[in-house]
Amino acid sequence: MSVNGIIANNILCSIPNKFPYIELYNHVVMPNHVHLLIGINVEEAPRNSRANDIDEDKATNRAWLGTLSLFIRQVKASISHDIHTINHDFAWQRSFHDHIVRDERSFNMIHEYITHNPERWDKDVFNTEL
Repeated sequence: MSVNGIIANNILCSIPNKFPYIELYNHVVMPNHVHLLIGINVEEAPRNSRANDIDEDKATNRAWLGTLSLFIRQVKASISHDIHTINHDFAWQRSFHDHIVRDERSFNMIHEYITHNPERWDKDVFNTEL
């Protein structure tokens, strides 16, 4: 793993300590991207200011709106800050891809995919060396 990868991995491993509302189930740092499998505890997550709705049910549903984006932004910023001390050219892609895990079967498939992703790097569409 590269120095950038080690820095990213260390920060990702610290997620449960820095973000108590995030459950980190699995992650992997690839040469040019990362995969995370997380859960968000909406009861503990920071509330979105737009959630101050008169209708309490709507407010509860909107309370976590933006939590994932905020979390990803904070993690990317933390990793970028540390990597930029040694590599000023480091940059993230602009956005991220997310997927809502709806059942145990899907969770297990994604967990397995993340675990074995490094073994498939030589065939990965994100591998720029192909």
